[in-house]
Amino acid sequence: MHTKRFGRIVGGTALTGAGVASLALPILPGVVIIAAGLAVLAPEVPAAQRAVDRIRSLIHRSE
Repeated sequence: MHTKRFGRIVGGTALTGAGVASLALPILPGVVIIAAGLAVLAPEVPAAQRAVDRIRSLIHRSE
């Protein structure tokens, strides 16, 4: 159980960090990678869940 939680936190943090780093690189879609990292972190981190909810509301508003 703790291994799964640790894996989510490490993986989500790595994805989010890679997304932030890729904002400076025109090749990688940084915003998409950040959103994916936040989605991985969301079950464990309430702030990430709020960010995912905000992103979803922005997506639905633009449709």
